[in-house]
Amino acid sequence: VAYQPIVELADGAVVGYEALVRLPTRDGELLTPDHFLEVARSADLLTQVDRLVLRQALRDHAGGRLPVAATGMSVNAESDDLRDPDFAIAVLTQLHARGVEPVALTVEVTEAALLDAHPAVLDNIGSLRQAGVRFAIDDFGTGSSLSQLRRLNADVIKIDRSFVMGIEDDPESANIVATVIALAQRLDLVCVAEGIETREQAEILRRMGCERGQGYLFGRPTTLATTPEPRRSPERGSGDRSPSPTPRTDPGTG
Repeated sequence: VAYQPIVELADGAVVGYEALVRLPTRDGELLTPDHFLEVARSADLLTQVDRLVLRQALRDHAGGRLPVAATGMSVNAESDDLRDPDFAIAVLTQLHARGVEPVALTVEVTEAALLDAHPAVLDNIGSLRQAGVRFAIDDFGTGSSLSQLRRLNADVIKIDRSFVMGIEDDPESANIVATVIALAQRLDLVCVAEGIETREQAEILRRMGCERGQGYLFGRPTTLATTPEPRRSPERGSGDRSPSPTPRTDPGTG
């Protein structure tokens, strides 16, 4: 499990971590999910992988092993997870076993997963929300309807990195991002921009009213063995203080 910080764009304070599954290779690289999740899915192992990530993430959170203690923890849930009738009880059991309050956990669900019509999906979401677990719609803006916001009754929406990447030069991307931020504000949702890699992107998003950000500017996903101390957003005019790559640093996109 590798952890990437989620920060307040106003001051760079770390407010949480996203737990990301990575597969170590023999030479020390960390493979991103696009290299192995389809194999896991075809072998009917995806739910087991996600439960292992949840268990490890809550263990690290409860054990104070994260660089910034007492912050929120986000984990991802696939359609396969949400269709499992035992998903909600499995999550709540792990929270209880580690002594973690449900409100500290955010489950990130893609828009595609919410289109799943399986009856267990909404049952699981409803049970976890009733217990206090928060939900985020991941990769928001990449293809589904606004009805998914109502269906999930989400707490957080995460702007997909594909829009953030072009925010400095592409007016269309900037307009989409501004619209999503305005929507989040009207619905009283927390808005997180993913894939922030430059100070200019962070400043544009901050000026637009985006509350939180995630990306290489603030920290790469790394395992706890070599996780550097999270750094605050660089001051304007300061030199580049990006953390040096480590052998266990995620090579994928931030």
